[in-house]
Amino acid sequence: MLSSKTFRFDYPNSLSYRLHIQNGTQLNWECLAGDDKGRTGTETYQMSQVGEQQYFLSWLEQDDIAVAELLDLNACKVYAQILIPTSLMGAEHAEQLHFVGDVTVL
Repeated sequence: MLSSKTFRFDYPNSLSYRLHIQNGTQLNWECLAGDDKGRTGTETYQMSQVGEQQYFLSWLEQDDIAVAELLDLNACKVYAQILIPTSLMGAEHAEQLHFVGDVTVL
């Protein structure tokens, strides 16, 4: 479906990521701008096509951050939900972050 495709996600507050779908199971990501600039990862992901040019992707990062994204290539939008575990937050409850961003196919 999206193998060998690369995307740039630009979110509010100057937050930007590059996402490269390697194949049907692996992806690479890199934070291009924001607090985590320079941070990278290679993850095993799950993907489902949920509509015409619409995909739901999810993965668990090495540090147990959970990411779920709806990629809408028709509207050039990405809807992301990120769950940061308590072990990284030093808090009683995990933190949930929600972003809506613009998608550029690279």
